[in-house]
Amino acid sequence: DLAEQLLAGKHPLPVVEMEFWKNRTANLEGIHNQLHEPKVVKMEELLKVTRSSYFSAFKAMKDEVGSALEEADNIFIHLKPLRRILEQTEEGEFRDVVSLIPAVMHTVGLVWAHCSHYRKASRLIVLLQEINNQ
Repeated sequence: DLAEQLLAGKHPLPVVEMEFWKNRTANLEGIHNQLHEPKVVKMEELLKVTRSSYFSAFKAMKDEVGSALEEADNIFIHLKPLRRILEQTEEGEFRDVVSLIPAVMHTVGLVWAHCSHYRKASRLIVLLQEINNQ
């Protein structure tokens, strides 16, 4: 967890956060795709028709994967513009980086405003600390 890294005195960069959401999206897409394969769909129908006690747990797991995928993908999409700006800060001299600070803060504000899954103080604080580490 990125917050734990910060609390442990490590200094992760924002790219770590962005890679986390990219990888989480890819992993959840794989699980989601497996859960929607014809064999698995037939198994789900069988559990439902036979009124198996496992059906509700399976359905809940499938729903959780879908929700987690939606969250990860939404966050990943909204963080992409910030990544481009932060790459510019890595390439430039310090005096050039100062002029990019308003764009960075504006983009963080847009993430906060438009990404409901990222609209938590704890997530924003971690992101700002990572930006500060850059």
